[in-house]
Amino acid sequence: MSDTPEKGWKSSLTENVWVAVIIPLLTIVVSFALSEMQSAPSIGWKGVVCAIILVLGLYGIVVWWVRRPLIGMLEELKSDLVLKHIQTQQGWLLDAAQLVSYERNVKAKEIWLITSDLLDDSQGGPFMKVVSRNLQKNIRYVYFYSNTPENKARADAIRTTQKSDLLKYVVLPDSFFFLVPKLDIVIYNPRGEGGLSQSAFMGIPVPGESNHYHAAVSLDFIHKIVGTLLESEAYKKQIGN
Repeated sequence: MSDTPEKGWKSSLTENVWVAVIIPLLTIVVSFALSEMQSAPSIGWKGVVCAIILVLGLYGIVVWWVRRPLIGMLEELKSDLVLKHIQTQQGWLLDAAQLVSYERNVKAKEIWLITSDLLDDSQGGPFMKVVSRNLQKNIRYVYFYSNTPENKARADAIRTTQKSDLLKYVVLPDSFFFLVPKLDIVIYNPRGEGGLSQSAFMGIPVPGESNHYHAAVSLDFIHKIVGTLLESEAYKKQIGN
């Protein structure tokens, strides 16, 4: 991944500068060859048609070769722009749709969700699709949730829907939730793997509002809660790494 969109563009242009040379050169050579073939009676139009098909095939190969890195670069640029837009537009407080967009574009190796109900990631929840997409990108998820019959059923449904070894589950004791019955915290890169930035948002229940809001929390809070969970008996027994 490039550090900035500008570096990504420069890197891609440097790596693919040969395309700007090959395509015009190929066009000149083909034009000259077709001109010669048309004037040669022994070649005929069948030969010309075959040559055109061959040339189109070569162009297709070149376009396909160039297309893959360019698509990756554009996806990265889009992610960077989305994240910058979110962070600029009151980035410490996001609604559910904005947090979904943040999670879709964040650069992460691992995402933790500490929740009392698992509703947002269950079937029909706002995060179900983005979780599926991130699992395909080899992002690991760990769900920490309270031990209730409803949560057991929801966790089983998520397992059935997502079907990924990258999904891990940790059932926490009720004592973890006794101060905050409705708890919802998402942590991105909780262990700071790969030098990627750590970030986290805590759900805020707002009276009279149907929408969910999520407030950014400090690094001190992230380190405290991540350390507590890593040292917990539940984590050690159910995951252990």
